[in-house]
Amino acid sequence: MAEFRKYDSHEKLKAQVSGLACIEKYEKISPFAKGYQQRAPVYDLYHLLNHLNLFGAEHFSQVNVTIETIIANALVTNNQA
Repeated sequence: MAEFRKYDSHEKLKAQVSGLACIEKYEKISPFAKGYQQRAPVYDLYHLLNHLNLFGAEHFSQVNVTIETIIANALVTNNQA
């Protein structure tokens, strides 16, 4: 079980999808691993792509912004390394 705690679990993904209030409460119980804020858009992207697939083009701009955020976070992380 200790090894599993190194990684963000599916419960944390559920917290991310549920919104900020849920995330703050969950983090008090089980703190997120370092760098979670940079990974959060990746978790969001999965659901945004599902919405794009299911509900159509009105979700495209949100998907695009999220992808741009992921790329920007990756560039910042690589420049800091």
